[in-house]
Amino acid sequence: TYVRVPSPRIRKLSGTLFDAKSRTPSPVVKANIQVVGQSGKQAVTNKRGEFEIGNVLTFDEHPLYLDVSSGSKEFRHRYRINPEES
Repeated sequence: TYVRVPSPRIRKLSGTLFDAKSRTPSPVVKANIQVVGQSGKQAVTNKRGEFEIGNVLTFDEHPLYLDVSSGSKEFRHRYRINPEES
């Protein structure tokens, strides 16, 4: 049996959140973004829809999952991202 454990890395994730319902790119302001499985790794988007989350633990090309919600009663959306591309 062989188990490959990729090297862990600490990264900063950053991005921009846009409203998918809008015909033109429209930022989502004050949305909550949280890294699934990493306590305290969260951010709130600014007036341009931008966010930044520091000190996120990643493992090579293994995906991360982000939970995103833009209102207290709104359903949380889960997104799969490749940390190599963020």
